[in-house]
Amino acid sequence: MQTLDRLKRQPIVLDENTHKYYHRPTKQVMERSVTGVLWALKPQAAKDAIEEKKSDWEFRGKDVHKVFADFLADKDLIYWPEHEPYVTPLFEHKFIQEFQPLASEYLMCDPSISLGGSFDALGIWREKLVLIDLKTQRKKNEYSTNAQLGGYLHLLKKTTGIVPDEVRTIWCRPGETKIGKNQGTIACSHAWTEAWNRFQSEHSFT
Repeated sequence: MQTLDRLKRQPIVLDENTHKYYHRPTKQVMERSVTGVLWALKPQAAKDAIEEKKSDWEFRGKDVHKVFADFLADKDLIYWPEHEPYVTPLFEHKFIQEFQPLASEYLMCDPSISLGGSFDALGIWREKLVLIDLKTQRKKNEYSTNAQLGGYLHLLKKTTGIVPDEVRTIWCRPGETKIGKNQGTIACSHAWTEAWNRFQSEHSFT
């Protein structure tokens, strides 16, 4: 499959501590990431509210994302017992059962704008190529992820030339997993372009 050939691991390294992407061919450290750009655009009050509750969600998010990646890679599943209410409904969902993963936690970058990022999963579902972002939540609080997925679309096309058929968000909550509707590649790309342009206008580049 041509898609699989283009999805070979890229010569990119991610420093988990600094969340910095390093592009080996150009020896560049990316100055920003997709999530970093979107974080910079949030109002300070929103940042403060998120940081205040970080201890409640950060560990859970990392653990569930890790076991999700392991599940897609058909590895042994090891996770904290308190996260079982999140994990079981996720893996038992019909969409996930039908989803055929091609890549997960895939590292990408665009050295021309010093941008890095990594998506949660890309795979085949009912003959469509679908890009997925996974969100874990204690309570239902859905919000637009268009700009984030649009950033990943930009990097995926730049890195591999691949354009998915659909983009979706998975909302993973205790006792419930909801698969979001197709958000549209065009809508997500537009949202990212708008966010990127605003970032350029509001934040000076080094």
